[in-house]
Amino acid sequence: MKTKRYTSLAGIMLTGALGCSQPTSSFEKEPIANSTYTPVKATIDDKLVSPLAPEIECSINRIHSLPAWNEKRYDAKDIAELNAIASELRQLQHSHVLKVFQEYLKRHTKVLQDTLPPHEKISILDHDAESRLYVVMRAYFNIPDHTCYCYAKSFGGWIRNVSGTHFYDLHWPVQKNKEKVIGVAEYQGYSGASYDAIGEFEYFSNLEELHNVKPIIRREKR
Repeated sequence: MKTKRYTSLAGIMLTGALGCSQPTSSFEKEPIANSTYTPVKATIDDKLVSPLAPEIECSINRIHSLPAWNEKRYDAKDIAELNAIASELRQLQHSHVLKVFQEYLKRHTKVLQDTLPPHEKISILDHDAESRLYVVMRAYFNIPDHTCYCYAKSFGGWIRNVSGTHFYDLHWPVQKNKEKVIGVAEYQGYSGASYDAIGEFEYFSNLEELHNVKPIIRREKR
């Protein structure tokens, strides 16, 4: 079993467009600012201050029950549950799905108060939790399979195995057939600051909107 890892939210930053050059290594890390903070295990508080709508609470609990991707290679049963979660999320309004992710992150984020002076407080996110959101995000969104490295954006330091292609796999580690997940690649590691799940949610929302726009066919008048 891999060692659990907690990463700093203080170092989150959007890296922007990546270079268009072909990868030269068999492994690549999604570029993100390195953190000098040494991860510390946090105590997670699962209590929320205000009650949530039942369907939002249900989705949060189902995501939490999914095996942590960084701890386990997903089998057929896990993939079936991932598809069920994605299908359930698609029944909600898009703004409610964002609320699910936001509240899930809130439950699994802890501010360190005892180990650091007040002016150096750091919020840390359970790496198991962010690894679940990483695969759920890709199962939920209907986005293109690939994009040019010119247009790709990174929201975390996920290390991935690449095949020397010029295209950036947006779905990785998830493999899909249309909306259905058919496989999940094995976790390769993580380096750097914590995963910006909400930033990626907004990025994927824009990609999905563009992906689903039907082209307008203009006919010349005769």
